[in-house]
Amino acid sequence: MSLVGNYSVFNKTPGRFFAGNSQCDRSNWNTPGSSRNIYFNDESNFNTANTTTQTHILFTYGSPSGSVPPYSWIIPFKAGGMVMRNTGSGTMVEALIPQQPTSAAFTGTGTLAATIQGLGNIICALTGTNTFTASSTATGNIVIALTGSNSFTAVITGNGNITLTLTGNNTVNLDITGNGNITDALTGSSSFSADITGLMTMLAAITGSGSLTASLTGKGNVTIDFTGSSFFNGDLAILAGIVCAMVGSGTLSADITLLTQLVCNMVGSGTLSADAIMLVFMLGALTGSGTISANITGQKYGTVDMIGTGSLAGDIQGLANILLNLVGSSTMVNALTSLANMSVDITVTGSGLTTANVGPAVWAAFSATNNNPDTMGELLNNAGAGSSPTDIADAVWAQPLEGTYTAQQVMELLSAVAAGKTTIVDLGGGNATVTFRDINDTVDRVVADMTDSERTDVTLDL
Repeated sequence: MSLVGNYSVFNKTPGRFFAGNSQCDRSNWNTPGSSRNIYFNDESNFNTANTTTQTHILFTYGSPSGSVPPYSWIIPFKAGGMVMRNTGSGTMVEALIPQQPTSAAFTGTGTLAATIQGLGNIICALTGTNTFTASSTATGNIVIALTGSNSFTAVITGNGNITLTLTGNNTVNLDITGNGNITDALTGSSSFSADITGLMTMLAAITGSGSLTASLTGKGNVTIDFTGSSFFNGDLAILAGIVCAMVGSGTLSADITLLTQLVCNMVGSGTLSADAIMLVFMLGALTGSGTISANITGQKYGTVDMIGTGSLAGDIQGLANILLNLVGSSTMVNALTSLANMSVDITVTGSGLTTANVGPAVWAAFSATNNNPDTMGELLNNAGAGSSPTDIADAVWAQPLEGTYTAQQVMELLSAVAAGKTTIVDLGGGNATVTFRDINDTVDRVVADMTDSERTDVTLDL
Protein backbone atom coordinates (compact mmCIF):
# COMPACT_ATOMS: atom_id res chain seq x y z
CA MET A 1 0.00 0.00 0.00
CA SER A 2 1.35 3.38 -0.94
CA LEU A 3 2.19 6.03 1.59
CA VAL A 4 0.29 9.31 1.29
CA GLY A 5 2.81 12.22 1.23
CA ASN A 6 5.56 9.87 2.45
CA TYR A 7 4.70 11.19 5.93
CA SER A 8 6.56 14.53 5.33
CA VAL A 9 6.20 17.52 3.03
CA PHE A 10 10.05 17.54 2.61
CA ASN A 11 9.81 14.18 0.84
CA LYS A 12 7.34 15.39 -1.76
CA THR A 13 9.92 17.31 -3.95
CA PRO A 14 13.75 17.46 -4.60
CA GLY A 15 14.09 19.79 -1.58
CA ARG A 16 12.67 23.11 -2.78
CA PHE A 17 9.06 22.76 -1.64
CA PHE A 18 8.46 24.08 1.87
CA ALA A 19 4.67 24.73 1.92
CA GLY A 20 1.42 22.97 1.18
CA ASN A 21 -0.56 20.17 2.67
CA SER A 22 0.05 16.53 2.97
CA GLN A 23 -1.16 15.81 -0.54
CA CYS A 24 1.44 15.05 -3.23
CA ASP A 25 1.86 17.80 -5.88
CA ARG A 26 3.74 16.23 -8.81
CA SER A 27 4.09 19.54 -10.68
CA ASN A 28 6.49 20.84 -8.01
CA TRP A 29 9.13 18.49 -9.36
CA ASN A 30 9.26 20.50 -12.63
CA THR A 31 9.96 23.98 -11.21
CA PRO A 32 13.12 25.78 -12.61
CA GLY A 33 15.04 25.68 -9.32
CA SER A 34 14.34 22.00 -8.75
CA SER A 35 15.41 21.05 -12.26
CA ARG A 36 18.70 22.97 -12.16
CA ASN A 37 19.75 21.77 -8.72
CA ILE A 38 20.00 18.17 -9.88
CA TYR A 39 23.52 19.00 -11.34
CA PHE A 40 25.00 20.45 -8.11
CA ASN A 41 26.50 18.72 -5.10
CA ASP A 42 25.02 18.75 -1.64
CA GLU A 43 24.75 21.98 0.34
CA SER A 44 28.14 21.47 2.05
CA ASN A 45 29.92 22.06 -1.32
CA PHE A 46 27.56 24.55 -2.94
CA ASN A 47 25.04 27.19 -1.92
CA THR A 48 23.50 30.27 -3.45
CA ALA A 49 25.42 32.60 -1.11
CA ASN A 50 28.46 32.29 -3.48
CA THR A 51 30.66 30.88 -0.72
CA THR A 52 31.70 27.96 -2.91
CA THR A 53 34.98 28.34 -4.86
CA GLN A 54 34.04 29.92 -8.17
CA THR A 55 36.18 27.47 -10.15
CA HIS A 56 33.82 24.61 -9.19
CA ILE A 57 33.06 22.80 -12.45
CA LEU A 58 29.28 22.88 -11.85
CA PHE A 59 29.22 26.67 -11.96
CA THR A 60 30.22 26.65 -15.63
CA TYR A 61 28.53 23.41 -16.59
CA GLY A 62 25.85 23.44 -19.27
CA SER A 63 24.25 20.84 -21.43
CA PRO A 64 25.74 20.24 -23.95
CA SER A 65 29.02 21.14 -22.20
CA GLY A 66 30.46 24.50 -23.21
CA SER A 67 27.19 25.63 -24.85
CA VAL A 68 25.01 28.69 -24.29
CA PRO A 69 21.55 29.59 -25.65
CA PRO A 70 20.25 28.94 -28.23
CA TYR A 71 22.42 25.79 -28.36
CA SER A 72 22.22 24.70 -24.69
CA TRP A 73 19.56 22.54 -23.11
CA ILE A 74 20.56 23.75 -19.65
CA ILE A 75 22.07 27.22 -19.11
CA PRO A 76 25.38 27.33 -17.07
CA PHE A 77 25.12 28.95 -13.64
CA LYS A 78 28.32 31.00 -14.32
CA ALA A 79 30.12 31.91 -17.58
CA GLY A 80 33.67 30.76 -18.33
CA GLY A 81 33.45 27.17 -19.52
CA MET A 82 35.20 26.45 -22.83
CA VAL A 83 35.13 23.42 -25.14
CA MET A 84 36.81 23.32 -28.60
CA ARG A 85 36.06 20.61 -31.14
CA ASN A 86 37.32 21.11 -34.72
CA THR A 87 37.83 18.29 -37.20
CA GLY A 88 38.66 18.70 -40.91
CA SER A 89 38.48 22.17 -42.47
CA GLY A 90 37.50 24.70 -39.84
CA THR A 91 38.00 28.18 -38.41
CA MET A 92 38.34 28.88 -34.69
CA VAL A 93 38.22 32.36 -33.14
CA GLU A 94 38.58 32.59 -29.37
CA ALA A 95 38.86 35.57 -26.98
CA LEU A 96 40.76 34.42 -23.89
CA ILE A 97 40.10 36.55 -20.78
CA PRO A 98 42.14 36.16 -17.70
CA GLN A 99 44.06 32.95 -17.02
CA GLN A 100 42.92 30.60 -19.74
CA PRO A 101 45.37 27.80 -20.58
CA THR A 102 44.56 26.64 -24.11
CA SER A 103 45.79 23.70 -26.14
CA ALA A 104 44.91 23.40 -29.83
CA ALA A 105 45.93 20.79 -32.40
CA PHE A 106 45.13 21.31 -36.08
CA THR A 107 45.45 18.64 -38.73
CA GLY A 108 44.62 19.58 -42.31
CA THR A 109 43.36 23.11 -43.02
CA GLY A 110 42.64 25.28 -39.97
CA THR A 111 42.70 28.85 -38.63
CA LEU A 112 43.22 29.85 -35.00
CA ALA A 113 42.76 33.49 -33.87
CA ALA A 114 43.28 34.31 -30.19
CA THR A 115 42.97 37.56 -28.23
CA ILE A 116 44.56 37.10 -24.81
CA GLN A 117 44.08 39.47 -21.85
CA GLY A 118 45.78 38.85 -18.53
CA LEU A 119 47.67 35.58 -18.32
CA GLY A 120 47.32 33.48 -21.44
CA ASN A 121 49.14 30.26 -22.23
CA ILE A 122 48.69 28.76 -25.70
CA ILE A 123 50.10 25.48 -26.98
CA CYS A 124 49.37 24.92 -30.65
CA ALA A 125 50.48 22.20 -33.07
CA LEU A 126 49.58 22.92 -36.70
CA THR A 127 49.97 20.29 -39.42
CA GLY A 128 49.16 20.94 -43.07
CA THR A 129 47.97 24.40 -44.19
CA ASN A 130 47.16 26.47 -41.11
CA THR A 131 46.97 30.06 -39.88
CA PHE A 132 47.50 31.21 -36.29
CA THR A 133 46.84 34.80 -35.14
CA ALA A 134 47.32 35.90 -31.52
CA SER A 135 46.90 39.27 -29.76
CA SER A 136 48.20 39.06 -26.20
CA THR A 137 47.97 41.73 -23.44
CA ALA A 138 49.93 41.40 -20.16
CA THR A 139 51.53 37.94 -19.89
CA GLY A 140 51.18 35.71 -22.90
CA ASN A 141 53.14 32.47 -23.37
CA ILE A 142 52.84 30.78 -26.73
CA VAL A 143 54.33 27.45 -27.80
CA ILE A 144 53.67 26.51 -31.41
CA ALA A 145 54.91 23.82 -33.80
CA LEU A 146 54.18 24.38 -37.50
CA THR A 147 54.56 21.58 -40.05
CA GLY A 148 53.89 22.11 -43.77
CA SER A 149 52.75 25.52 -45.05
CA ASN A 150 51.71 27.66 -42.08
CA SER A 151 51.36 31.29 -41.02
CA PHE A 152 51.86 32.60 -37.47
CA THR A 153 51.06 36.21 -36.45
CA ALA A 154 51.29 37.45 -32.86
CA VAL A 155 50.82 40.91 -31.29
CA ILE A 156 51.98 40.80 -27.67
CA THR A 157 51.83 43.66 -25.12
CA GLY A 158 53.52 43.14 -21.76
CA ASN A 159 55.39 39.90 -21.07
CA GLY A 160 55.26 37.68 -24.15
CA ASN A 161 57.25 34.45 -24.47
CA ILE A 162 57.10 32.62 -27.80
CA THR A 163 58.61 29.27 -28.75
CA LEU A 164 58.30 28.32 -32.41
CA THR A 165 59.33 25.24 -34.36
CA LEU A 166 58.75 25.64 -38.10
CA THR A 167 59.14 22.84 -40.66
CA GLY A 168 58.45 23.39 -44.36
CA ASN A 169 57.20 26.73 -45.75
CA ASN A 170 56.21 29.01 -42.88
CA THR A 171 55.75 32.70 -42.16
CA VAL A 172 56.03 34.29 -38.69
CA ASN A 173 55.13 37.94 -37.93
CA LEU A 174 55.57 39.25 -34.37
CA ASP A 175 54.89 42.66 -32.82
CA ILE A 176 56.02 42.63 -29.19
CA THR A 177 55.90 45.53 -26.69
CA GLY A 178 57.48 45.15 -23.25
CA ASN A 179 59.36 41.97 -22.35
CA GLY A 180 59.39 39.54 -25.26
CA ASN A 181 61.41 36.31 -25.36
CA ILE A 182 61.45 34.41 -28.65
CA THR A 183 62.85 30.98 -29.42
CA ASP A 184 62.58 30.10 -33.08
CA ALA A 185 63.71 27.06 -35.07
CA LEU A 186 63.10 27.26 -38.83
CA THR A 187 63.61 24.28 -41.13
CA GLY A 188 63.10 24.49 -44.90
CA SER A 189 61.89 27.73 -46.49
CA SER A 190 60.70 30.03 -43.71
CA SER A 191 60.24 33.74 -43.05
CA PHE A 192 60.46 35.37 -39.61
CA SER A 193 59.66 39.06 -38.91
CA ALA A 194 59.73 40.70 -35.48
CA ASP A 195 59.12 44.28 -34.31
CA ILE A 196 60.11 44.31 -30.65
CA THR A 197 60.07 47.18 -28.13
CA GLY A 198 61.52 46.89 -24.62
CA LEU A 199 63.50 43.89 -23.41
CA MET A 200 63.82 41.07 -25.92
CA THR A 201 65.74 37.83 -26.09
CA MET A 202 65.59 36.22 -29.50
CA LEU A 203 66.96 32.79 -30.43
CA ALA A 204 66.50 31.72 -34.04
CA ALA A 205 67.88 28.66 -35.80
CA ILE A 206 67.21 28.58 -39.51
CA THR A 207 68.01 25.52 -41.64
CA GLY A 208 67.55 25.66 -45.42
CA SER A 209 66.26 28.85 -47.02
CA GLY A 210 65.05 31.27 -44.35
CA SER A 211 64.54 34.99 -43.78
CA LEU A 212 64.69 36.75 -40.40
CA THR A 213 63.78 40.44 -40.04
CA ALA A 214 63.92 42.14 -36.64
CA SER A 215 63.36 45.75 -35.54
CA LEU A 216 64.47 45.96 -31.90
CA THR A 217 64.03 48.96 -29.58
CA GLY A 218 65.37 48.85 -26.04
CA LYS A 219 67.54 45.96 -24.90
CA GLY A 220 67.65 43.13 -27.38
CA ASN A 221 69.75 39.95 -27.40
CA VAL A 222 69.61 37.93 -30.59
CA THR A 223 71.18 34.54 -31.27
CA ILE A 224 70.84 33.28 -34.82
CA ASP A 225 72.14 30.14 -36.53
CA PHE A 226 71.72 30.07 -40.30
CA THR A 227 72.29 26.92 -42.36
CA GLY A 228 71.94 27.03 -46.14
CA SER A 229 70.64 30.18 -47.82
CA SER A 230 69.49 32.63 -45.15
CA PHE A 231 68.87 36.35 -44.66
CA PHE A 232 68.81 38.46 -41.50
CA ASN A 233 67.82 42.14 -41.38
CA GLY A 234 67.74 43.95 -38.04
CA ASP A 235 67.09 47.54 -36.91
CA LEU A 236 68.31 47.70 -33.31
CA ALA A 237 68.02 50.66 -30.95
CA ILE A 238 69.57 50.97 -27.43
CA LEU A 239 71.32 47.76 -26.27
CA ALA A 240 71.39 44.84 -28.66
CA GLY A 241 73.58 41.76 -28.48
CA ILE A 242 73.63 39.70 -31.64
CA VAL A 243 75.21 36.32 -32.21
CA CYS A 244 75.01 35.15 -35.80
CA ALA A 245 76.36 31.91 -37.27
CA MET A 246 75.84 31.47 -40.97
CA VAL A 247 76.61 28.30 -42.90
CA GLY A 248 76.27 28.44 -46.70
CA SER A 249 74.95 31.64 -48.28
CA GLY A 250 73.82 34.18 -45.67
CA THR A 251 73.16 37.91 -45.37
CA LEU A 252 73.09 39.97 -42.16
CA SER A 253 72.00 43.63 -42.14
CA ALA A 254 71.78 45.61 -38.91
CA ASP A 255 71.11 49.26 -38.02
CA ILE A 256 72.30 49.64 -34.45
CA THR A 257 71.94 52.56 -32.02
CA LEU A 258 73.82 53.01 -28.70
CA LEU A 259 75.49 49.90 -27.21
CA THR A 260 75.62 46.94 -29.55
CA GLN A 261 77.49 43.67 -29.31
CA LEU A 262 77.69 41.83 -32.59
CA VAL A 263 79.31 38.42 -32.98
CA CYS A 264 79.03 36.93 -36.45
CA ASN A 265 80.47 33.69 -37.82
CA MET A 266 79.97 33.18 -41.53
CA VAL A 267 80.92 29.97 -43.32
CA GLY A 268 80.57 29.90 -47.12
CA SER A 269 79.22 33.02 -48.80
CA GLY A 270 78.10 35.62 -46.25
CA THR A 271 77.42 39.36 -46.11
CA LEU A 272 77.33 41.53 -42.99
CA SER A 273 76.18 45.19 -43.13
CA ALA A 274 76.02 47.26 -39.96
CA ASP A 275 75.30 50.93 -39.22
CA ALA A 276 76.34 51.37 -35.60
CA ILE A 277 76.13 54.51 -33.42
CA MET A 278 77.80 55.06 -30.02
CA LEU A 279 79.56 52.03 -28.47
CA VAL A 280 79.82 49.03 -30.72
CA PHE A 281 81.64 45.72 -30.22
CA MET A 282 81.78 43.83 -33.47
CA LEU A 283 83.27 40.37 -33.97
CA GLY A 284 83.00 38.79 -37.38
CA ALA A 285 84.58 35.58 -38.60
CA LEU A 286 84.13 34.90 -42.28
CA THR A 287 85.08 31.61 -43.91
CA GLY A 288 84.78 31.37 -47.69
CA SER A 289 83.42 34.38 -49.54
CA GLY A 290 82.26 37.10 -47.13
CA THR A 291 81.60 40.84 -47.07
CA ILE A 292 81.37 43.17 -44.04
CA SER A 293 80.21 46.79 -44.42
CA ALA A 294 80.13 48.93 -41.30
CA ASN A 295 79.29 52.60 -40.66
CA ILE A 296 80.29 53.20 -37.04
CA THR A 297 79.98 56.39 -34.96
CA GLY A 298 81.31 56.73 -31.39
CA GLN A 299 83.55 54.19 -29.68
CA LYS A 300 83.88 50.83 -31.40
CA TYR A 301 85.90 47.68 -31.00
CA GLY A 302 85.86 45.41 -34.03
CA THR A 303 87.48 42.03 -34.53
CA VAL A 304 87.16 40.36 -37.90
CA ASP A 305 88.65 37.07 -39.14
CA MET A 306 88.32 36.39 -42.84
CA ILE A 307 89.33 33.14 -44.55
CA GLY A 308 89.01 32.89 -48.32
CA THR A 309 87.61 35.83 -50.24
CA GLY A 310 86.41 38.67 -48.02
CA SER A 311 85.77 42.41 -48.15
CA LEU A 312 85.46 44.92 -45.30
CA ALA A 313 84.30 48.49 -45.93
CA GLY A 314 83.85 50.81 -42.97
CA ASP A 315 83.21 54.51 -42.31
CA ILE A 316 84.29 55.03 -38.72
CA GLN A 317 84.00 58.17 -36.57
CA GLY A 318 85.22 58.60 -33.01
CA LEU A 319 87.40 56.01 -31.29
CA ALA A 320 87.70 52.83 -33.28
CA ASN A 321 89.85 49.81 -32.54
CA ILE A 322 89.78 47.30 -35.34
CA LEU A 323 91.60 43.99 -35.44
CA LEU A 324 91.52 42.24 -38.78
CA ASN A 325 92.94 38.92 -39.84
CA LEU A 326 92.58 38.47 -43.57
CA VAL A 327 93.55 35.14 -45.11
CA GLY A 328 93.32 34.65 -48.87
CA SER A 329 92.13 37.42 -51.17
CA SER A 330 90.69 40.27 -49.11
CA THR A 331 89.95 43.99 -49.38
CA MET A 332 89.63 46.55 -46.59
CA VAL A 333 88.42 50.14 -47.19
CA ASN A 334 88.05 52.55 -44.26
CA ALA A 335 87.41 56.27 -43.80
CA LEU A 336 88.50 57.13 -40.25
CA THR A 337 87.74 60.27 -38.25
CA SER A 338 89.31 61.02 -34.83
CA LEU A 339 91.38 58.32 -33.06
CA ALA A 340 91.61 54.89 -34.63
CA ASN A 341 93.83 51.91 -33.84
CA MET A 342 94.08 49.28 -36.51
CA SER A 343 95.98 46.00 -36.69
CA VAL A 344 95.94 43.95 -39.87
CA ASP A 345 97.53 40.59 -40.69
CA ILE A 346 97.46 39.86 -44.42
CA THR A 347 98.49 36.50 -45.87
CA VAL A 348 98.55 36.38 -49.66
CA THR A 349 99.20 33.59 -52.13
CA GLY A 350 99.16 33.20 -55.89
CA SER A 351 99.46 36.67 -57.47
CA GLY A 352 100.90 38.19 -54.26
CA LEU A 353 104.59 38.89 -53.50
CA THR A 354 106.57 35.66 -53.54
CA THR A 355 110.17 34.64 -54.34
CA ALA A 356 108.85 33.09 -57.53
CA ASN A 357 107.56 36.37 -59.00
CA VAL A 358 109.75 39.08 -57.38
CA GLY A 359 113.06 37.94 -58.97
CA PRO A 360 111.84 37.90 -62.58
CA ALA A 361 110.19 41.28 -62.08
CA VAL A 362 113.52 42.81 -60.95
CA TRP A 363 115.50 41.43 -63.87
CA ALA A 364 112.81 42.52 -66.33
CA ALA A 365 112.91 46.16 -65.13
CA PHE A 366 113.96 48.81 -67.72
CA SER A 367 117.45 50.27 -67.10
CA ALA A 368 116.40 53.76 -68.26
CA THR A 369 113.79 54.02 -65.49
CA ASN A 370 116.26 52.84 -62.81
CA ASN A 371 119.22 55.17 -63.40
CA ASN A 372 118.90 57.82 -60.69
CA PRO A 373 122.21 59.40 -59.52
CA ASP A 374 123.99 57.73 -56.61
CA THR A 375 121.84 54.60 -56.80
CA MET A 376 122.67 51.00 -57.42
CA GLY A 377 120.78 51.30 -60.66
CA GLU A 378 123.26 53.91 -61.90
CA LEU A 379 126.24 51.79 -60.91
CA LEU A 380 124.86 48.75 -62.68
CA ASN A 381 124.04 50.79 -65.75
CA ASN A 382 127.55 52.33 -65.85
CA ALA A 383 129.20 48.96 -65.36
CA GLY A 384 127.12 47.17 -67.89
CA ALA A 385 126.45 49.84 -70.55
CA GLY A 386 128.30 48.34 -73.61
CA SER A 387 131.36 47.26 -71.56
CA SER A 388 133.45 44.32 -72.81
CA PRO A 389 135.63 42.11 -70.61
CA THR A 390 138.68 44.05 -71.81
CA ASP A 391 137.12 47.36 -70.88
CA ILE A 392 136.25 46.04 -67.47
CA ALA A 393 139.81 44.71 -66.97
CA ASP A 394 141.34 48.01 -68.09
CA ALA A 395 139.09 49.84 -65.66
CA VAL A 396 140.32 47.59 -62.84
CA TRP A 397 144.05 48.02 -63.67
CA ALA A 398 143.55 51.78 -64.03
CA GLN A 399 142.21 52.04 -60.51
CA PRO A 400 144.72 54.01 -58.28
CA LEU A 401 146.15 51.86 -55.47
CA GLU A 402 148.59 54.25 -53.72
CA GLY A 403 148.69 57.95 -54.46
CA THR A 404 148.56 58.33 -58.21
CA TYR A 405 150.12 54.96 -58.94
CA THR A 406 147.61 52.64 -60.61
CA ALA A 407 147.37 48.91 -60.19
CA GLN A 408 149.09 48.39 -63.53
CA GLN A 409 152.08 50.63 -62.62
CA VAL A 410 152.55 48.94 -59.27
CA MET A 411 152.54 45.54 -60.99
CA GLU A 412 155.19 46.74 -63.52
CA LEU A 413 157.53 47.91 -60.72
CA LEU A 414 157.14 44.70 -58.74
CA SER A 415 157.74 42.47 -61.80
CA ALA A 416 160.92 44.42 -62.76
CA VAL A 417 162.48 44.21 -59.31
CA ALA A 418 161.48 40.57 -58.89
CA ALA A 419 162.18 39.15 -62.37
CA GLY A 420 164.04 41.76 -64.54
CA LYS A 421 167.76 41.84 -65.44
CA THR A 422 170.09 43.65 -63.01
CA THR A 423 173.20 45.78 -63.73
CA ILE A 424 175.49 46.83 -60.82
CA VAL A 425 178.15 49.55 -61.21
CA ASP A 426 180.67 49.75 -58.31
CA LEU A 427 181.56 53.39 -57.57
CA GLY A 428 184.00 52.60 -54.74
CA GLY A 429 183.89 53.51 -51.11
CA GLY A 430 180.84 51.28 -50.61
CA ASN A 431 178.78 53.17 -53.22
CA ALA A 432 177.12 51.55 -56.26
CA THR A 433 174.36 52.03 -58.85
CA VAL A 434 171.82 49.16 -59.40
CA THR A 435 169.59 49.09 -62.53
CA PHE A 436 166.44 46.83 -62.83
CA ARG A 437 165.18 46.16 -66.37
CA ASP A 438 161.52 45.39 -67.15
CA ILE A 439 160.74 41.74 -67.79
CA ASN A 440 160.70 42.41 -71.56
CA ASP A 441 164.24 43.96 -71.29
CA THR A 442 163.15 47.11 -73.09
CA VAL A 443 163.55 49.84 -70.47
CA ASP A 444 165.40 50.53 -67.23
CA ARG A 445 162.35 50.34 -64.97
CA VAL A 446 164.09 51.06 -61.65
CA VAL A 447 167.55 52.76 -61.10
CA ALA A 448 168.74 52.83 -57.47
CA ASP A 449 171.80 54.56 -55.91
CA MET A 450 173.16 52.37 -53.12
CA THR A 451 175.44 53.02 -50.14
CA ASP A 452 176.42 49.70 -48.78
CA SER A 453 172.98 47.92 -48.67
CA GLU A 454 170.78 51.02 -48.45
CA ARG A 455 169.00 52.80 -51.32
CA THR A 456 169.79 56.54 -51.18
CA ASP A 457 167.92 57.47 -54.39
CA VAL A 458 165.45 55.71 -56.75
CA THR A 459 164.46 56.64 -60.34
CA LEU A 460 161.35 55.03 -61.87
CA ASP A 461 160.46 54.72 -65.61
CA LEU A 462 156.72 54.00 -66.03
